Amino acid sequence: MELADYYKKRKRKQFAGKAVIFGGGLLLILFIIWGFFWVPYFRVANIKIEGYADENGVKTALAGYLSSLNKLFLPRNNFFLLNTDSVNQILKEKGFDLAEVSKQIPSTLLIRFISAPPLFIFCPPTQADQDKSACFYINGAGALGERAPKFSENPLPELAIFGQSSAKIGDQIFPEQKAKFLGEFLGSLKNLNIAPLKIEVSENKDIKIFTKEGWRILTSFDVLAEETARNLKLLLDQKIKEKRAELEYIDMRFPDKAFYKLKSVNQN
Repeated sequence: MELADYYKKRKRKQFAGKAVIFGGGLLLILFIIWGFFWVPYFRVANIKIEGYADENGVKTALAGYLSSLNKLFLPRNNFFLLNTDSVNQILKEKGFDLAEVSKQIPSTLLIRFISAPPLFIFCPPTQADQDKSACFYINGAGALGERAPKFSENPLPELAIFGQSSAKIGDQIFPEQKAKFLGEFLGSLKNLNIAPLKIEVSENKDIKIFTKEGWRILTSFDVLAEETARNLKLLLDQKIKEKRAELEYIDMRFPDKAFYKLKSVNQN
Protein backbone atom coordinates (compact mmCIF):
# COMPACT_ATOMS: atom_id res chain seq x y z
CA MET A 1 0.00 0.00 0.00
CA GLU A 2 1.40 3.36 -0.98
CA LEU A 3 1.91 5.97 1.69
CA ALA A 4 -0.48 8.41 -0.03
CA ASP A 5 -3.34 5.87 0.00
CA TYR A 6 -2.64 5.11 3.63
CA TYR A 7 -3.00 8.76 4.61
CA LYS A 8 -6.19 9.13 2.54
CA LYS A 9 -7.80 6.15 4.31
CA ARG A 10 -6.64 7.49 7.66
CA LYS A 11 -8.17 10.89 6.95
CA ARG A 12 -11.43 9.25 5.88
CA LYS A 13 -11.59 7.26 9.09
CA GLN A 14 -10.84 10.37 11.13
CA PHE A 15 -13.51 12.33 9.26
CA ALA A 16 -16.03 9.53 9.68
CA GLY A 17 -15.23 9.35 13.38
CA LYS A 18 -15.64 13.10 13.77
CA ALA A 19 -18.88 12.99 11.78
CA VAL A 20 -20.25 10.31 14.07
CA ILE A 21 -19.22 12.26 17.16
CA PHE A 22 -20.67 15.49 15.73
CA GLY A 23 -23.90 13.79 14.69
CA GLY A 24 -24.23 12.07 18.03
CA GLY A 25 -23.54 15.35 19.83
CA LEU A 26 -26.09 17.14 17.70
CA LEU A 27 -28.72 14.49 18.38
CA LEU A 28 -27.93 14.70 22.08
CA ILE A 29 -28.35 18.48 22.04
CA LEU A 30 -31.63 18.18 20.13
CA PHE A 31 -32.84 15.55 22.59
CA ILE A 32 -31.91 17.77 25.53
CA ILE A 33 -33.75 20.72 23.93
CA TRP A 34 -36.75 18.51 23.14
CA GLY A 35 -36.71 17.17 26.68
CA PHE A 36 -36.54 20.70 28.07
CA PHE A 37 -40.08 21.38 26.86
CA TRP A 38 -41.27 18.42 28.93
CA VAL A 39 -39.85 19.75 32.20
CA PRO A 40 -42.84 20.00 34.61
CA TYR A 41 -41.56 23.29 36.02
CA PHE A 42 -42.25 25.06 32.70
CA ARG A 43 -45.56 23.39 31.93
CA VAL A 44 -48.74 25.34 32.70
CA ALA A 45 -50.19 23.81 35.84
CA ASN A 46 -52.11 26.80 37.18
CA ILE A 47 -54.99 28.59 35.48
CA LYS A 48 -56.08 31.84 37.11
CA ILE A 49 -59.48 33.12 36.05
CA GLU A 50 -60.70 36.63 36.83
CA GLY A 51 -64.12 38.11 36.18
CA TYR A 52 -65.98 34.86 35.53
CA ALA A 53 -67.88 32.77 38.07
CA ASP A 54 -67.76 29.37 36.34
CA GLU A 55 -64.02 28.65 36.61
CA ASN A 56 -64.50 24.91 36.13
CA GLY A 57 -66.35 25.55 32.87
CA VAL A 58 -63.43 27.55 31.52
CA LYS A 59 -60.88 24.94 32.57
CA THR A 60 -62.95 22.15 31.04
CA ALA A 61 -63.17 24.04 27.75
CA LEU A 62 -59.36 24.31 27.60
CA ALA A 63 -58.51 20.85 28.96
CA GLY A 64 -58.33 19.14 25.57
CA TYR A 65 -56.04 21.76 24.05
CA LEU A 66 -53.71 22.01 27.05
CA SER A 67 -53.25 18.24 27.23
CA SER A 68 -52.52 17.79 23.51
CA LEU A 69 -49.26 17.78 21.51
CA ASN A 70 -48.21 19.97 18.61
CA LYS A 71 -46.76 18.82 15.26
CA LEU A 72 -43.35 18.28 16.85
CA PHE A 73 -44.90 16.04 19.51
CA LEU A 74 -44.26 18.66 22.14
CA PRO A 75 -46.78 19.58 24.86
CA ARG A 76 -48.90 22.60 24.01
CA ASN A 77 -49.07 23.49 27.69
CA ASN A 78 -45.34 24.28 27.82
CA PHE A 79 -45.00 27.87 28.97
CA PHE A 80 -42.91 28.89 25.95
CA LEU A 81 -44.99 27.01 23.40
CA LEU A 82 -48.44 27.91 24.71
CA ASN A 83 -50.22 30.14 22.18
CA THR A 84 -52.44 32.67 23.96
CA ASP A 85 -54.22 33.54 20.70
CA SER A 86 -55.26 29.91 20.34
CA VAL A 87 -56.57 29.88 23.90
CA ASN A 88 -58.57 33.03 23.20
CA GLN A 89 -59.99 31.53 20.01
CA ILE A 90 -61.04 28.35 21.82
CA LEU A 91 -62.86 30.36 24.49
CA LYS A 92 -64.59 32.33 21.78
CA GLU A 93 -65.70 29.20 19.93
CA LYS A 94 -66.93 27.66 23.18
CA GLY A 95 -69.22 30.65 23.74
CA PHE A 96 -67.38 32.46 26.52
CA ASP A 97 -67.34 36.24 26.83
CA LEU A 98 -64.47 38.52 25.80
CA ALA A 99 -61.23 37.65 27.56
CA GLU A 100 -57.61 38.75 27.81
CA VAL A 101 -55.17 35.84 27.96
CA SER A 102 -51.59 36.14 29.22
CA LYS A 103 -48.85 33.98 30.77
CA GLN A 104 -47.06 34.38 34.08
CA ILE A 105 -43.66 32.78 34.60
CA PRO A 106 -43.09 29.94 35.18
CA SER A 107 -46.31 27.92 34.87
CA THR A 108 -49.43 30.08 35.12
CA LEU A 109 -52.06 30.96 32.53
CA LEU A 110 -54.05 34.10 33.39
CA ILE A 111 -57.48 34.58 31.83
CA ARG A 112 -59.14 37.87 32.61
CA PHE A 113 -62.69 38.31 31.34
CA ILE A 114 -63.42 41.84 30.19
CA SER A 115 -66.33 43.48 31.92
CA ALA A 116 -67.40 46.05 29.34
CA PRO A 117 -70.89 47.50 29.88
CA PRO A 118 -73.21 46.61 26.99
CA LEU A 119 -74.78 49.36 24.91
CA PHE A 120 -77.00 47.38 22.55
CA ILE A 121 -78.67 44.04 22.03
CA PHE A 122 -78.06 42.18 18.78
CA CYS A 123 -80.56 39.51 17.69
CA PRO A 124 -79.44 37.64 14.57
CA PRO A 125 -82.34 37.46 12.11
CA THR A 126 -83.79 34.08 11.22
CA GLN A 127 -86.17 32.89 8.57
CA ALA A 128 -89.52 34.57 8.26
CA ASP A 129 -92.30 33.63 10.69
CA GLN A 130 -89.81 32.15 13.15
CA ASP A 131 -88.74 33.43 16.53
CA LYS A 132 -85.44 35.23 16.67
CA SER A 133 -82.49 33.17 17.73
CA ALA A 134 -80.53 33.90 20.87
CA CYS A 135 -79.68 37.56 21.36
CA PHE A 136 -76.35 38.97 22.48
CA TYR A 137 -75.05 42.10 24.13
CA ILE A 138 -72.77 44.46 22.19
CA ASN A 139 -70.30 46.56 24.15
CA GLY A 140 -68.91 50.02 23.45
CA ALA A 141 -66.12 48.57 21.32
CA GLY A 142 -68.60 46.98 18.92
CA ALA A 143 -67.80 43.43 20.02
CA LEU A 144 -70.35 40.71 20.68
CA GLY A 145 -70.56 39.88 24.37
CA GLU A 146 -72.45 37.24 26.31
CA ARG A 147 -75.92 36.01 25.47
CA ALA A 148 -78.81 38.22 26.48
CA PRO A 149 -81.95 36.64 27.91
CA LYS A 150 -85.22 37.15 26.09
CA PHE A 151 -87.05 40.15 27.49
CA SER A 152 -90.66 41.13 26.99
CA GLU A 153 -89.19 44.58 26.43
CA ASN A 154 -85.47 44.97 25.82
CA PRO A 155 -83.71 47.13 28.44
CA LEU A 156 -81.25 48.25 25.75
CA PRO A 157 -81.94 49.31 22.17
CA GLU A 158 -81.76 46.53 19.60
CA LEU A 159 -79.10 47.09 16.96
CA ALA A 160 -79.72 45.82 13.43
CA ILE A 161 -76.73 46.01 11.09
CA PHE A 162 -77.09 45.65 7.33
CA GLY A 163 -75.49 42.44 6.10
CA GLN A 164 -74.82 41.12 9.61
CA SER A 165 -76.91 37.99 10.05
CA SER A 166 -74.86 35.86 12.42
CA ALA A 167 -71.85 36.08 14.71
CA LYS A 168 -70.09 34.40 17.63
CA ILE A 169 -69.23 35.77 21.04
CA GLY A 170 -66.13 37.93 20.79
CA ASP A 171 -66.62 38.86 17.13
CA GLN A 172 -66.08 42.49 16.20
CA ILE A 173 -69.35 42.93 14.34
CA PHE A 174 -69.43 46.72 14.48
CA PRO A 175 -66.51 49.18 14.05
CA GLU A 176 -65.43 50.67 17.36
CA GLN A 177 -65.61 54.23 16.01
CA LYS A 178 -69.25 53.76 14.96
CA ALA A 179 -70.12 52.13 18.27
CA LYS A 180 -68.58 55.12 20.06
CA PHE A 181 -70.64 57.52 17.92
CA LEU A 182 -73.88 55.73 18.80
CA GLY A 183 -72.89 55.50 22.46
CA GLU A 184 -72.33 59.26 22.67
CA PHE A 185 -75.49 60.06 20.75
CA LEU A 186 -77.68 57.72 22.80
CA GLY A 187 -76.26 59.26 25.97
CA SER A 188 -77.45 62.64 24.75
CA LEU A 189 -80.89 61.24 23.95
CA LYS A 190 -81.30 60.21 27.59
CA ASN A 191 -80.83 63.84 28.60
CA LEU A 192 -83.68 64.71 26.23
CA ASN A 193 -85.93 61.99 27.69
CA ILE A 194 -85.86 60.10 24.39
CA ALA A 195 -85.83 56.33 24.80
CA PRO A 196 -84.53 54.49 21.71
CA LEU A 197 -86.22 51.20 20.90
CA LYS A 198 -84.29 50.00 17.87
CA ILE A 199 -81.39 51.21 15.74
CA GLU A 200 -80.93 50.27 12.10
CA VAL A 201 -77.60 50.84 10.38
CA SER A 202 -77.86 50.75 6.59
CA GLU A 203 -75.26 49.66 4.05
CA ASN A 204 -74.16 53.28 3.66
CA LYS A 205 -73.65 55.64 6.59
CA ASP A 206 -77.31 56.29 7.40
CA ILE A 207 -78.80 55.47 10.80
CA LYS A 208 -82.44 55.11 11.82
CA ILE A 209 -83.26 55.35 15.50
CA PHE A 210 -86.79 54.26 16.40
CA THR A 211 -88.02 55.75 19.66
CA LYS A 212 -90.48 54.29 22.14
CA GLU A 213 -92.69 57.34 21.49
CA GLY A 214 -93.39 56.08 17.98
CA TRP A 215 -91.24 58.45 15.90
CA ARG A 216 -87.75 58.06 14.49
CA ILE A 217 -84.51 59.98 14.13
CA LEU A 218 -82.51 59.86 10.90
CA THR A 219 -78.83 60.63 11.23
CA SER A 220 -75.47 59.62 9.79
CA PHE A 221 -71.94 58.69 10.79
CA ASP A 222 -70.78 61.67 8.72
CA VAL A 223 -72.00 64.16 11.34
CA LEU A 224 -70.67 64.80 14.84
CA ALA A 225 -72.60 63.11 17.63
CA GLU A 226 -72.34 65.98 20.14
CA GLU A 227 -73.27 68.67 17.61
CA THR A 228 -76.17 66.63 16.24
CA ALA A 229 -77.54 66.09 19.74
CA ARG A 230 -77.27 69.81 20.44
CA ASN A 231 -79.16 70.66 17.23
CA LEU A 232 -81.80 68.08 18.08
CA LYS A 233 -82.39 69.72 21.44
CA LEU A 234 -82.76 73.14 19.83
CA LEU A 235 -85.23 71.77 17.30
CA LEU A 236 -87.34 70.10 19.98
CA ASP A 237 -87.26 73.11 22.31
CA GLN A 238 -87.76 75.91 19.81
CA LYS A 239 -89.82 74.49 16.93
CA ILE A 240 -91.52 71.25 17.75
CA LYS A 241 -92.30 71.99 21.40
CA GLU A 242 -95.66 70.48 22.38
CA LYS A 243 -96.03 68.76 18.99
CA ARG A 244 -93.50 66.10 19.90
CA ALA A 245 -96.24 63.45 20.20
CA GLU A 246 -97.25 64.19 16.58
CA LEU A 247 -93.78 63.59 15.15
CA GLU A 248 -93.20 61.09 12.37
CA TYR A 249 -89.47 61.65 12.01
CA ILE A 250 -86.61 64.12 12.42
CA ASP A 251 -83.93 64.10 9.75
CA MET A 252 -80.47 65.15 10.98
CA ARG A 253 -78.23 63.56 8.38
CA PHE A 254 -76.77 66.85 7.21
CA PRO A 255 -74.46 69.23 9.10
CA ASP A 256 -76.17 72.43 10.30
CA LYS A 257 -79.52 71.31 8.82
CA ALA A 258 -82.50 69.59 10.33
CA PHE A 259 -85.85 68.58 8.87
CA TYR A 260 -88.87 67.12 10.55
CA LYS A 261 -92.25 65.78 9.59
CA LEU A 262 -95.41 65.56 11.64
CA LYS A 263 -97.82 62.72 11.12
CA SER A 264 -100.41 65.08 9.67
CA VAL A 265 -98.35 67.98 8.30
CA ASN A 266 -94.99 68.18 6.50
CA GLN A 267 -92.86 71.04 7.81
CA ASN A 268 -89.24 72.20 7.41
